[in-house]
Amino acid sequence: MILHYRIIKHLLWISGLVISFMLGYFAVRNYLFAVPVAEGNLRGMALALSSSIESLARKDSSLDILHELRSSDIAFFSVINSTGIQIFHSNHELEGSIAEDFDFNPDSYTNGYSEARLVLGTGEDAFEFAYPLHFPDRTLMLRLVLHAYRADAIVKRAQMGMMAIFSLMAAAWIMGIFIYRLAINAENHRKEMDKQENLARLGTMGAVLAHEVRNPLAGIKGYAQLLGEGLADENKKEYAALIVTETLRLENLVNDLLAYAKKERPESLPVKAANIINQALNIAEGSLTKKISIKTDLEPEVAVMGDEDRLLQILLNLIRNAIQAMPDGGLINISAKKAGRFVSIEISDTGKGINPNDIVQIFEPFYTTKARGSGFGLAISRKYAEEMGGWLTASDTPGKGATFRLIIPSAGRKD
Repeated sequence: MILHYRIIKHLLWISGLVISFMLGYFAVRNYLFAVPVAEGNLRGMALALSSSIESLARKDSSLDILHELRSSDIAFFSVINSTGIQIFHSNHELEGSIAEDFDFNPDSYTNGYSEARLVLGTGEDAFEFAYPLHFPDRTLMLRLVLHAYRADAIVKRAQMGMMAIFSLMAAAWIMGIFIYRLAINAENHRKEMDKQENLARLGTMGAVLAHEVRNPLAGIKGYAQLLGEGLADENKKEYAALIVTETLRLENLVNDLLAYAKKERPESLPVKAANIINQALNIAEGSLTKKISIKTDLEPEVAVMGDEDRLLQILLNLIRNAIQAMPDGGLINISAKKAGRFVSIEISDTGKGINPNDIVQIFEPFYTTKARGSGFGLAISRKYAEEMGGWLTASDTPGKGATFRLIIPSAGRKD
């Protein structure tokens, strides 16, 4: 079910990216295509008007007939002779004047015409089209300037369409990310609710175990101890001792289960990190071998805000885990340093490390890689850390062992 959910989630993200890419490609391509379309429209209109003007000029060499030509697309047009004088202009007042801003050179028109953009005195962007008019006795040049706003409207519409598509895509992605975050929060809330329900079940089961198992276990342990004391046969005494050992293991399991399921607000008092770490090392000293050495880097004045008993339990669990991870010996590094509003306590070993497949699950109850472990040590440690306003994490460095990092609020922090 979880695998299917992840596959669907990845497919949705990939589909969103593909659709966004296709829409973006379409919008950009439409905009880029609109520019040559607009220029083509202006060029086609200019060629059509130039042909009409040329036909009229051939009918009337005085060019007076050109005054009858009217079109809303024409800003102005003129006919210029080889000396640069405008022998015709749609504005009568400019006839006979020199076209100073126009270069008359028929040989430069390799396509038979030339085109350019220019800005009129009114500030309007216009399209200029120059077209040579060939007559038997002379060659004149037609200068035709067209309004470009209709053609440019095509480009503007394409540009606005592109901007609208990108704006909608941005809004869709923002909304999608917002919904995704809501879904993640809802999923985390559901997991937390499931966790609380599991804790409630464990609490109920723990109460049953405390009543139904603890008392019989105490009786079994007591009778086994008495039996061992009264037996003369060493083999039978060993069997009785095994019964006592297994009974103690079951009692510890019941105690761990009760500790994990129990909901209790811990006492929060200032505790010096160095003192509680040294206390945990003194208790764990009996488990150390000559092959294991310990190196500490503790800031003496660093203090945390928490429950001393729970801090001690967490540190004991972590130190014992480090010892068990190095059956052939090694080095345990312990440090305690201020980290902003928190104190970071790190315990690392040089053992075999943590399997990457196990690193996510090692804090779950009942999960253990040990042959006779209960799977509650790290689960209880993380629970205690979170109840004190901190957290517990694990990391693995290949070939260098595992590192556990306990983050606890500093006693001197200001919220």
